[in-house]
Amino acid sequence: MVNCIAQMITGFLLEAQIGSLRMAMFFFTSGIFANLFGATTSDKYAAGAEPVIFAMISALVAMYIYHWDRLGSEEEWC
Repeated sequence: MVNCIAQMITGFLLEAQIGSLRMAMFFFTSGIFANLFGATTSDKYAAGAEPVIFAMISALVAMYIYHWDRLGSEEEWC
């Protein structure tokens, strides 16, 4: 249940900034590669939806850091 809520919140925030098509491409590619990476290193810690949630949170943090000077202004920042 927590994974679904986390995916909804981060997914809606990220989709509003980058659009539906980019969000779908990011979601599937990050999910595939994050699960493959987790399976090659240790399958205990990265399986299922958690790697995608971490990727979406990382993308949001990176976008906010990159566009920090434009936040709060009228200029479009993404």
